[in-house]
Parts: sequence; C-alpha cells; structure tokens
Amino acid sequence: MRLFYHTPGAPVDLSEARWFQLRVRERWRDRLRCAVRGAVTPTVTDWAWPHLPEALFPLYYLTRPIRLAARYGRRLLRAAMPPLTS
Repeated sequence: MRLFYHTPGAPVDLSEARWFQLRVRERWRDRLRCAVRGAVTPTVTDWAWPHLPEALFPLYYLTRPIRLAARYGRRLLRAAMPPLTS
C-alpha cells in the first residue's frame, strides 16, 4: 500500500485515488454508489471535450460516460472476455 509514499508537490494519479476510494468502502452498495458517481460526475477534462454552451451544462453528465466508454471500453471488454482457444 502506497498511502504514505506520496511526496509533497508530486502529482497524484487520479485513477489510483479512485481505486483506493473504492477499496476502502465497507459495503458493496457504497462501492457501487462511489463507482457510479465517479462515472457520471463531469471533470475538467469532460468540460473541455465538447465545449457546450452554459445552457446545455447538464449534458456533461451524459457526455462523461460516453467519453469514458470511448477511452476505456475496448480495454475493459478485452479484459472481461476470455481468450479464444482453438
């Protein structure tokens, strides 16, 4: 566990921080809630991806899962599918 190995001023890997948040949850219900919240809550990167007018700001909650699926979907499918053997 690298909880105490962070040096001041060094950037924290957000994906590592999110995995840590999921692991420390006691109940599966809390882990699921945390994962869903992380999947749909827009970040600064999401705000820059499709620049939307202020009136359409709520659409960022829909574009985040789309952006994540485009970025990580193939990798997750490959990890979830068993290898094909002949």
